Amino acid sequence: MKAEGRVMAGRLLSTLLFAAAAALFGSVGCSGCHEGSGPRGAPSESTPRRGGTLRLATFTDLRSLDPAVSMDTESKPYLDLLFAGLVDYDDGGAIAGDLAERWERSDDGRTYRFFLRRGVRMHDGNELVADDVKRSVERALAPDTPTPALTFYERLEGLAEYRARKAPALSGVQVEGPHVVTFRLTSPDATFLAVLALPFLRPVCRSAGTRYDDTFQNQPCGAGPFRFESWQPGRSLRVRRFDQYFEKGRPWLDAIELRMDVSRLTQRFQLERGEIDAILNEFERPGAIWFRTHPEWSKYLRQTPVPEFYGDFMNVEMRPFDDRRIRQAVAAALNRPNLQKYYEGWTEVTGHLLPPGIAGYEPHPPWEQRYDLPRARALMAEAGYPFDPATGKGGWPETITYYAGEGEGAVRYAQILQHDLKQIGIRIAIKDTSFAQHLAETGRPKTVAFGYYGWLLDFADPSDFFEPLFSSAAISEEDCQNKAFYRNPALDALLDRAHGELDPKRRVEMYRQAEQIVCDDAPWSFNYNPLRLELLQPWVRDYRSHPVLFKRFKPVWIDDTARRAAFALVGPGRSGAALGVLLRDPVHALGGGPDASRRSPP
Repeated sequence: MKAEGRVMAGRLLSTLLFAAAAALFGSVGCSGCHEGSGPRGAPSESTPRRGGTLRLATFTDLRSLDPAVSMDTESKPYLDLLFAGLVDYDDGGAIAGDLAERWERSDDGRTYRFFLRRGVRMHDGNELVADDVKRSVERALAPDTPTPALTFYERLEGLAEYRARKAPALSGVQVEGPHVVTFRLTSPDATFLAVLALPFLRPVCRSAGTRYDDTFQNQPCGAGPFRFESWQPGRSLRVRRFDQYFEKGRPWLDAIELRMDVSRLTQRFQLERGEIDAILNEFERPGAIWFRTHPEWSKYLRQTPVPEFYGDFMNVEMRPFDDRRIRQAVAAALNRPNLQKYYEGWTEVTGHLLPPGIAGYEPHPPWEQRYDLPRARALMAEAGYPFDPATGKGGWPETITYYAGEGEGAVRYAQILQHDLKQIGIRIAIKDTSFAQHLAETGRPKTVAFGYYGWLLDFADPSDFFEPLFSSAAISEEDCQNKAFYRNPALDALLDRAHGELDPKRRVEMYRQAEQIVCDDAPWSFNYNPLRLELLQPWVRDYRSHPVLFKRFKPVWIDDTARRAAFALVGPGRSGAALGVLLRDPVHALGGGPDASRRSPP
């Protein structure tokens, strides 16, 4: 998701929070510091049962519940509950049939024919037919729809004419019968199924009409396993099981409730009191340390890699980064072993582009950038800027402004980088900017020479990392994602061939070649992949951290025996009150009903 916080260097939490952790909770290894505050109960059942409400919280909001226009990371898992697609990602991130029971691809890779399941009901009671698929696609890609994903579907035949209002319909989508729909492409596209699995083109009910209207998000209607019940932006969302869902017996849950604008600290106390069922990667650092070292809570803590990377871009149009040797020197000067110690296991330090979970990923490929101080100094000398570490003289003669991003964590990381680059004679001045300013200024040509950035996948394919960040076609005058303004005709040609290559093995080899090019040419110094931290109550079963959606709730069920047993032993007080709320009216379990005022930490 491209404009949703990829510069969020605030994730790099500072040592001051370690001090706060000590002040709040005592030293991490203290005797008895975790007494009386562990999870209640333990899993008691192994067979999934229907019933129960999953209660969640987040510090943020949802942008929209209309799949045609929503691209933010927080909305994706809930769109996945309301809307079903022709194809979907399975639990491992592979493409699987959903509304389509099967599909065919032509030998030339330009035609996809989908055969719909019969008898699928949408939330309005109508049967899903091929006309609904075509109508929904045309609605999502219509000229007036502010879809952020247009480039994903640019190889659909007739899209340019349709968007330019030169054609009344999208010729690349054809209905061939009540349950057969065909997509035609102008050229082979190996990513087509991957982007079709995203929410944007998923069928919407006929009440959505043929053109985008921003009021549809107030009563979203699709064919997913849950149907919409209520949404108060900035406050709460509730969805409930759709009893006519095509997969018999699913979902297990009665409902899912999400409370918004709940701080990380508040979530921690709500979890301890049993008022919410999980914290999903929204921890304040002291709390994360506390749960991670707790003898009981740590059993329910999950840490998984995220298909995301962060690093430092170097604008090749600006001095001194128009010199490849200086870029290579920067990449070799970053002391990655020290950086790994600084992050203390919260990230995986890396020296290459592709993150875990993406085809072509290798933990330590031969071409990855590595810490090599002697080589970095030799490269500086070769470029004409030798540096004498004994006297501190030499190196690049001017101070370079480094755009660090926003927040104390961003500045802390920048100070580490500042120290490392000083060892080769490159001196940087750290500029702490707002996220909006960072995006705007780094996206303009010849404006920012050096800065911090990152990329979180839109869909599970290596092209999603290479094309926006390193292709010449991605360069623009405003809002440019190719922050290095890097042009390489050989790389462009390789990426174009890889995008259309339908043989998976040949395609992966092409992207490995591409990764070798960008590591060696060094328009970026690649630094780390974050890890996702999630904590579940003992009664939450079959929750999966998803490689694309990040949070997948479809398979979840509640071990009600364990939950009731856990609260049966709770005496009066805050936890006893929480039990009363849980058993009486779960919709109020997060600290107030629809009219509750904004919540603050207990």
